[in-house]
Amino acid sequence: MSLAESIGTRLTIHSRGPVLTRWITEATSGRVVARLPLTEKHMNSKGGLHGSVSATIVDWMGGMAIASKDLRRKTGVSVEIHVTYQNSANDGDEIEIEGLVEKLGSSLAFTRVTVRKVIEDKAGPIIVTGTHTKFAKL
Repeated sequence: MSLAESIGTRLTIHSRGPVLTRWITEATSGRVVARLPLTEKHMNSKGGLHGSVSATIVDWMGGMAIASKDLRRKTGVSVEIHVTYQNSANDGDEIEIEGLVEKLGSSLAFTRVTVRKVIEDKAGPIIVTGTHTKFAKL
């Protein structure tokens, strides 16, 4: 079983919140990529990707990137999440989410997440960037 399949299986069991339909497309140690088709459930009142959904995605993918380092079942407790909203996406769009572990220390993990709109099956313009720090002591 590949790392992407291992993480995908684990996520299916433990998924919660608005990010219920997603596909892990790639996973290596410290890096996970997923795609998510957006629906009206992900939108704000103006029809764009809701800010709280974006923040949840940064939270979720930061944890998945940490899990990809050693397949740990618990990825820790959030200490800080910073989200920068740079563009928007709409109902029917697909987004690509990339999570990277920048550092995994003995107590803290530092991750970076980039969310891009998918255009013609390729990662396009950046919609959201975020950093996520977690207390991740084993």
